[in-house]
Amino acid sequence: MHYTISDSEFTFISQLIYRINSQETYETVCSTVMNQLNLLIPFRKGIIFQIIEEKPGLVYRHPITCSNADIDFDETVFMTGGYRSDWLKNASYPWSNVFRSSDIRDEEAFQKSRLHRDVYAPQDIYYGLHALLVHNDQKLALVGLFRSRDEGDFTDKEVFILDGISIHLEWKLYQLYLASQSSSRRKLDSAMDYRMMITQQKGLTKREADVVYLIHTGKNNQEIASELFISKATLEKHLYNIYRKFDVNSRVDLIYALQNMEDY
Repeated sequence: MHYTISDSEFTFISQLIYRINSQETYETVCSTVMNQLNLLIPFRKGIIFQIIEEKPGLVYRHPITCSNADIDFDETVFMTGGYRSDWLKNASYPWSNVFRSSDIRDEEAFQKSRLHRDVYAPQDIYYGLHALLVHNDQKLALVGLFRSRDEGDFTDKEVFILDGISIHLEWKLYQLYLASQSSSRRKLDSAMDYRMMITQQKGLTKREADVVYLIHTGKNNQEIASELFISKATLEKHLYNIYRKFDVNSRVDLIYALQNMEDY
């Protein structure tokens, strides 16, 4: 189906795509999109959730919201309220897709649901337009735009516009995801290099190196024992051996010795 976009809409979409690609963090990308989309596709409430795959299913985190009305819409219900959202069935798709709630739900069943009774109806929210963002089978985010029943459903043209913008949002969020994975990998590699360095210089065992690294990161004894799944007595034994190998008598002396180690 062919949709006609005015010159002003085309210019606005081009500027929005530029703004998406000029941002450097998940928060700023999503905030920019939500605030700018409201000028192109009017809505009462908009949310972007970051999607994280955890057993037994998908988890929604880091909501970024935008409201065009004085309404108290609690986005946390989708994360903690135990409500079955009307977009849940589409959230399992292995690719990005844009859809209206009215296209996928049974209206009679929805009107009888807890989600409608407890969340939508009290806040005069009924219609939804959503974009699930997935790239290379990596789920990234879910966009939700909402209108009241009186305001009417989202049009085919608005679905078409969001679909076009979502391609660029998907790619940007995927690049940010790759960057975060790379940063995590560098931190892990740095931690492993640090353990190897102190092991070689001081003749520590692997577990002793783990303890020293956690001390280096500021963890207390209780936190170290919990993270390494060892008892307090076992930790104290490791500390005794560590102090002996570093020729120190206390944690303060150990930290000072670490600060003065070569390449520290």
